[in-house]
Amino acid sequence: MSGTVLAWIIGSFFGVPTILPAAAAVLVLALPNIRIIRADAVANVSWNVLFLVGAMFSLLEALTNTGVVNLVINRVLETIPLNALPVFASVGILLLVAVGVRIVFSTGSAALLVVVPFALRIGEELGVNQLYLSFSLLIVIGGTTFLPFNTTSALLAYEEGPLKQRDIARFGVVTLFLSLGVIAVAWLFYWPLVSSV
Repeated sequence: MSGTVLAWIIGSFFGVPTILPAAAAVLVLALPNIRIIRADAVANVSWNVLFLVGAMFSLLEALTNTGVVNLVINRVLETIPLNALPVFASVGILLLVAVGVRIVFSTGSAALLVVVPFALRIGEELGVNQLYLSFSLLIVIGGTTFLPFNTTSALLAYEEGPLKQRDIARFGVVTLFLSLGVIAVAWLFYWPLVSSV
């Protein structure tokens, strides 16, 4: 681990991609005589989440390098004066925007891929705790299902079962408000308690 961190630090001065030291570390840890990383451990990895996070960072880097992130953030802050609002109101608006984006995507992971980079950069501009905001985005996007195509189970129940569009939308409103309640309680009490330990 120390070698990997040292390779990241030294490599950052020479333009070495950050993936190379990590890949080298995985290779060394997977060698037959070392066997820290075994085949069964690799089989149990949640590859969807791994690729989601990798794609999110790649997208964020590309959008940052082309100036799109700064352009969008400046436009958002010009349109909605989040700097003038209290933190809870700014976070609430960011979460509602995330819900709006979530509605147009069929999967939560795709919505996260688009929302998280921008929301975290806006949160950084506002001085919002990035960890709390990340957790909040995961909860609210995970708890949002207004249309049948937002989740496979809702789509199946809508097409083949007893659910109507109105039922799915009502359920989505209930889960959205529950998500917001969980976020409020966690933000005020749980996350500060856990992160201070």
